[in-house]
Amino acid sequence: MAGVLGHSIVPMHEVMTNDEALVELEPLGLVKDGFIETSALPMIAIDDPALLGACVPRPPGVTASWPINSVVRITRRSVYAGITTFYRVVSAQPVYPTMRLSANSAYEIILEEFEDEEQSQAQEEEREEATIDELMSETKEFLEQEEDEQQ
Repeated sequence: MAGVLGHSIVPMHEVMTNDEALVELEPLGLVKDGFIETSALPMIAIDDPALLGACVPRPPGVTASWPINSVVRITRRSVYAGITTFYRVVSAQPVYPTMRLSANSAYEIILEEFEDEEQSQAQEEEREEATIDELMSETKEFLEQEEDEQQ
């Protein structure tokens, strides 16, 4: 993952310290009473590949929840716009699911569901046939009894 930032298209991602973020965001009006207004910044997911690349290696002395709620500086270079800087807040919510289904396993799940439906339909048909057979036999017995009574 650390090699993601080396790609030419991926902009530079840097996890900022709280002091750095205060200094850089204050002129933008994103600091109020000495605190960063993180609700005013867009979010970046904790499992974003570029963010993960920026977080390796982990700095010494950080908490276990680092970099959640940290500010990330994203520096983009463009021929037309020059160097532009964007800021994001790290969200604890991952974007990518922890368990991914391959195409084959998804196909197998669909097949299992289809087979289950077929089995339940077959069981219903068997019950209906059994009910019809019971009714036929009861009717036959009733008619035989009537014939016996008439004789």
